[in-house]
Amino acid sequence: MEVLPYEVLYEIFTYIPVCELYFTLGRVCTVWKDVVMDRRLWRGRPYRPTECTTDEEIVHLLSTVTMLEIFDASEHTIGPQVFGALSMSSCNLTVILLSPDQALDQSDLEKLLMIRNLQNLSLHISDDETAKNNFKILGGFHSLKKLSVTGVFSYRCGVLMALATGCKCLQELNLGCLSCDGVTSAIDIAAILKLKGAQLISLTFTCSLLSHFVTDLIGQCAELQELHMNIYQSWVFVDFSPLLALKNLKAFSVIGCVDINPSLDNLFSQQQWSNLECLNISVSEGNVINIMFGNCPKLRILRIEGNQEVNFVMENIYKLSNLEELTLAYWTSPIDEMLKYVSQLKILKNLCFENCSELRDVDILDLVLCHSLKAITLDKCRGILGRNFHHIADELEHLTSLTFIECDNLRTFHVTQLQKLFPYLKINFDGNKAQMLNY
Repeated sequence: MEVLPYEVLYEIFTYIPVCELYFTLGRVCTVWKDVVMDRRLWRGRPYRPTECTTDEEIVHLLSTVTMLEIFDASEHTIGPQVFGALSMSSCNLTVILLSPDQALDQSDLEKLLMIRNLQNLSLHISDDETAKNNFKILGGFHSLKKLSVTGVFSYRCGVLMALATGCKCLQELNLGCLSCDGVTSAIDIAAILKLKGAQLISLTFTCSLLSHFVTDLIGQCAELQELHMNIYQSWVFVDFSPLLALKNLKAFSVIGCVDINPSLDNLFSQQQWSNLECLNISVSEGNVINIMFGNCPKLRILRIEGNQEVNFVMENIYKLSNLEELTLAYWTSPIDEMLKYVSQLKILKNLCFENCSELRDVDILDLVLCHSLKAITLDKCRGILGRNFHHIADELEHLTSLTFIECDNLRTFHVTQLQKLFPYLKINFDGNKAQMLNY
């Protein structure tokens, strides 16, 4: 049989998942193995173990493929021997992503410390007794540029101090919902901002009480491009005016606290944030949305947690001419009029509804005017039966994906009909939860 040229094989192999490259193609013949071991083929491509992959297979790959840069076990737990193999990997390994279900002890983290050029680490800490020691170890990762930590443990002030004094190269910090109740100490956040603020480009954290002192420190992070905050005590007034100093901000998220809108008005009433591209906010007053529509013309991604008052100002959403992704969450009032305004968005590609209890099938018909839509997601929309989606699919030529998540009244009959009429349409739904009714 005639062998394809090396570069042709290489080009073909770039489309093959990494796990198949090593465990399947590399065993076909010596020519294919040589192509599989080409350093270019592994550059920037993650290796993701599957459920069927054993720890022994992972260890063998890590000891053989010295050019591996990204190890993604975010959906697969690994054993101690894999951590040992990771610690002996070559200097090319720069990214390790661990599963939230991964049991992690001090010895595992200490092994990862031996990876000299590790730049991106994502992990979950859930043990009360070892949390502080684990954070001390994390402070020793001096090459880290990006760190993402989630966990459920009894929080004590000072636990994060090691991150403030260590991690010399840290630029992106994601603390997620870190603790038993999703609350991170503002004192520790302030310490991190004091010592790391000048170099941070991305910050995500959860806090029960966001003081003016913390917002002042955030405002001094001149290089910050992404800021995401969950604020859990809604009775606290938060002054966000210091954030106007963030000239490079492109992504901003503030959710959880409903009594911050007067301060949000001040943020969006001025045009310092005219370059904002991604926004996720909770609002209780329509004025905030109205101002934002006019002063954030470059928004591409928008998520709004709203209520019945917000519904009346959506007519100005057409001003967001660059909007590609829109999520509407927790809208409790009828939203048929709002969808008519959404249909004016000319390049909208992805539309998601979360916990919109008043959304009905008849409302969906307004979306036939969103000619650029590629994906629609309905999450916990109990009023959706699935009746009118064949009209949507028939009118929207670019639509390729429909997703139903915990839509308790969704009729299986309508979904089955959709699949028959539009076989090209990828339909994701909780089949075991859908109602087995033929109407």
